[in-house]
Amino acid sequence: MARVSVLIPTYNHGHFIAQTLAAALRQSYKDFEIILVNDGSTDDTVHRIKPLLRQIRYFYQPNSGPAAAYNFGLKYSSGEFIAFLNSDDLWAPDKLDKQVAYLQDHPEIGLVHTNYEEIDLNGKTINSNVHRIRFPPFGNCLENLMYGCSIACSSVMVRRSWLQKVGSFDIVRRASAVCDYDLWLRLSEQGCLFGYLPKVLTKWRRHQGGISASTLKFREALVCIFWKLLLRLLSGRSKGNSSLVALARWRLRIEIFLLSIQYAREKQERRAQLLLKNLIHECPWDIRYYYGLAETLFPLTRVVREALIDDKYLVIDKYIANPFWNPLEWVKNSNTRKNLSHLGRITRAAF
Repeated sequence: MARVSVLIPTYNHGHFIAQTLAAALRQSYKDFEIILVNDGSTDDTVHRIKPLLRQIRYFYQPNSGPAAAYNFGLKYSSGEFIAFLNSDDLWAPDKLDKQVAYLQDHPEIGLVHTNYEEIDLNGKTINSNVHRIRFPPFGNCLENLMYGCSIACSSVMVRRSWLQKVGSFDIVRRASAVCDYDLWLRLSEQGCLFGYLPKVLTKWRRHQGGISASTLKFREALVCIFWKLLLRLLSGRSKGNSSLVALARWRLRIEIFLLSIQYAREKQERRAQLLLKNLIHECPWDIRYYYGLAETLFPLTRVVREALIDDKYLVIDKYIANPFWNPLEWVKNSNTRKNLSHLGRITRAAF
């Protein structure tokens, strides 16, 4: 019985799967098993992995999404520690060795993740994450995670006991694009302490065919998981408090707003308008929602966008990029007041 189980779900990643398996097989730590779950691939995945079938445990299931594939592999795994590896990502040769040693030295830690870098289709580094993770999730980190997820799924090793406690990946299709983020939130809610290794031991491949490639599905999934998080905090099933509930409400509003913007970009104006009107009803003081609604209600979007430009930056984009940006500082600018007056006339016409 292997001490570490490596779970690899794959769907139509035949052109990457051999590299991923090779990276997993050349680990310096040897007490592990590889469980590859083919999630209904229609490409040449089976042909590509044939030379490696004797070294791995291979399973097939009809296409059900990455969460279901991870859960399928977990059911047949035997390891005390579970490591996740997406079928287009890569590992450093000492990745498992360092994580197992860390969990042995820190029995209070339930999950350990590593730093990572982004690579392109050809494996070339496009964005090293070394300096980007300023505050990596560590220890009791639910609040940290609610501000954003900086954990790459392929960088994680978690104790089986914690997965048995909180449950595995949520197989709800709408949340499948961020099923890993949802799991980290649930683990942290239940008191799981996170560990972090600052060395880059994981390479995360960014490409159009990735799990999170669809922006619309990604935005819908984030709304889904934060809605569920808020309900759990309100119901008292999690070790929450009033500050966490307030933070969850804030993050949910942010994600609903970003989803409305994406709906508008996808020419789904009715859906965007419905979300924005609900946001305005809940938070009538937040100027972002009026900006978004004005753009969906009027075909003269160029005029509206020009009203939002300050020093050649689109203020709405600046606000999205930095949720802590203070709009009062922007309003102090005299040109901004003129723009707001112009925008106000446009917005009031909508009502």
